[in-house]
Amino acid sequence: MRKPQPVTVGVYVKDGKLKVPSRAVLLAAVKHWPSGAYEMTLAPFESRRRVRQNNAYWRALGEAEKLAREDCGWTKDEWHVYFAQKYNGKVLSDTDPTTGEVTEVRVGLTTTKLSVEDFSVYLDHVLFEIAERYGVVIEFKDEAA
Repeated sequence: MRKPQPVTVGVYVKDGKLKVPSRAVLLAAVKHWPSGAYEMTLAPFESRRRVRQNNAYWRALGEAEKLAREDCGWTKDEWHVYFAQKYNGKVLSDTDPTTGEVTEVRVGLTTTKLSVEDFSVYLDHVLFEIAERYGVVIEFKDEAA
């Protein structure tokens, strides 16, 4: 039997009582787990990424767009795709069943699902690359990160 995978469900506390709106999801997830002792951790919900991080990211992409006009001419949306592929991507492979030829393509994954910490690392990569390419430092300080 495979090791049970961690389960994350949204809960809230109202008037000192724990409410589990997605109880059916939780029960379905553990239905086939072996009997035994498990640990449950309850922690305050943390949003995916902070508004300040998102604003700094798109400001940086806008700056890259301006700086790249004579270089590559990319828009900020194209920069977003580029950085997502480079710093938040993965390689997908497909094998042609008739020829056996393997095709690989690197795709960028969505950045909206990154945690605050992971997005901070991603943003650092983006800001560093813009600084390296164009000699422009875009400062971002997120004291609460």
